[in-house]
Amino acid sequence: MPILFAHCTAYPDGERGIPPEAIRPHVAHLTYFNYKPFPSIQLEKVATQISSDFSSTPEWGSPEMTSLDLLYCTPVLGDAFLGECPRQLPSAYSQRGLLSITPVQKYSFTGEKQCLDTPPRPGLELDYLPSLRSVSFRCTLKLVHLELMKKCLANPSVLSLTFTRSVRWAGLHPDPRVDSPYPPNVSVTHLTYAPSVWREAVTDTVERRSIATEIALESQCLALITLGISNTAEVLELPMESAPIARMSELLWPRLREISLIGRYHYRSQSTTLARLLSQMPRLHKLVLQAAQPYALKVGRGPILGRQSIDLPELRTLILAYPDPEDAIFSISATNITHLSLRDWPRYYYHEEMPYVLSHWTSPLLTASECLQILKRMSLDYLEKLELVYLADSADDALLRYVASSFPRLVHLELHRYRNGGQVNYKHITQVLTPLAHLRTLRLNLNFPDSTGPRSACLRGPGDGKRHMAWLAAARQRGLEIADMLEPHCPALESVALLSHDASGSYWWRFRTASWGGERVEHDRTDAEECVSMYRASGTRTQLQEDKFKISEGSLGITT
Repeated sequence: MPILFAHCTAYPDGERGIPPEAIRPHVAHLTYFNYKPFPSIQLEKVATQISSDFSSTPEWGSPEMTSLDLLYCTPVLGDAFLGECPRQLPSAYSQRGLLSITPVQKYSFTGEKQCLDTPPRPGLELDYLPSLRSVSFRCTLKLVHLELMKKCLANPSVLSLTFTRSVRWAGLHPDPRVDSPYPPNVSVTHLTYAPSVWREAVTDTVERRSIATEIALESQCLALITLGISNTAEVLELPMESAPIARMSELLWPRLREISLIGRYHYRSQSTTLARLLSQMPRLHKLVLQAAQPYALKVGRGPILGRQSIDLPELRTLILAYPDPEDAIFSISATNITHLSLRDWPRYYYHEEMPYVLSHWTSPLLTASECLQILKRMSLDYLEKLELVYLADSADDALLRYVASSFPRLVHLELHRYRNGGQVNYKHITQVLTPLAHLRTLRLNLNFPDSTGPRSACLRGPGDGKRHMAWLAAARQRGLEIADMLEPHCPALESVALLSHDASGSYWWRFRTASWGGERVEHDRTDAEECVSMYRASGTRTQLQEDKFKISEGSLGITT
């Protein structure tokens, strides 16, 4: 039974009442969804039907469990009953037609369960779950829900809080009185919220909301949570636009190991407070700064440390979008870096193919010369994973040769090379990389002139399908050829991957070496980045729609 009820669902206003006693000790993860009344069905009857499907499993036939207990919990049942839940896979129950049809009245739990005719109490269920370790929000949040968030902070067993991309912040302007004292003895170590980078570009036909108001609400609510966990936090993933960076920089973060600020700059001051913030994080192992840069702010390549110098002696991972090659971050004393990424955000191939979407954002890519300058400034004796996104220039060959000769421990290499006109000599690039004897994976986005990008891969005009199929045939040939060229020189090589696109998004087309023995060509979508779900036709105009994002609640590694 424990594993069946490790993940349960609830409503942020407490409409589900008190959880059944039989499942309370087993709930480790709780997800809040928007409340929506059940369809008009006989709940006992449906629950009995569901439980009968498990009649061969002793736990489900336990006398401790009632059929209504089954309605309270499990992600599968929650997805089936809650109309506004994001669905990753169709529920087995919905496919069998067990749920139907006509709307229902309020119902009441029996025994200890709270009657739903009584006023809801946000967070009521938190008092009954002694093994709870993590809480996720997939719902609309308002200022009235701050008490629920405080209750999560006050729960001594809760270690992780996650706000998924389906979260929406709603209400009027922020109330300054909300910023009240934090609960004592906070235990939260992980806080994650990474909203869609496309939220300003997405066409929302259902809800006309003000992004500025949403970010203001989001900022206030995140401040309430974030500033209260400075002594316990170990992992933070926050949106750049609404993270309370200035106020965070006034606090010491003695246990923080990872910080990710991902999104877009909303104020110029956000790019000038980072140095002070990082100086308050002495144990930092991982730093991720990925901020889209609006033209209106005139940030350019926003400073990280600027000309200041700080010590980050334990830094292992450094991921930066559009960094300034002169920034002091590249001269810090951090000799144990194993993962370096100098990248774009959002991906530059969207700028190339959909300029009307990203016209208000700059994309100051590094050149090959600037990448080479940065690499030469850093001490990277232990580098194992490297990603470079750059515009080819006269130093293109020198950069590749430096990478191949200076990082003998390199295991994973990812190159996004945007050509400056002309063809792509992929065989020469491959030959230059052959000294990387320990290389296991190589990912290449070489911007081939005949490749189809995220837009053209999805168009259905005359000739578009033929062009896309021609690119797939060429990519298959080139991918296998690159793998065959590297295999004799890189005995540990597992695969080469070329970037490709289709109607479901961007992915890596992986090509195994000949020694693999099985099918050599695979589509690797396991770590596909957030993308725009391509297009829907609206007359002659194309509009963006928000993609269905892959959400992994258990990625924080919280153990019970």
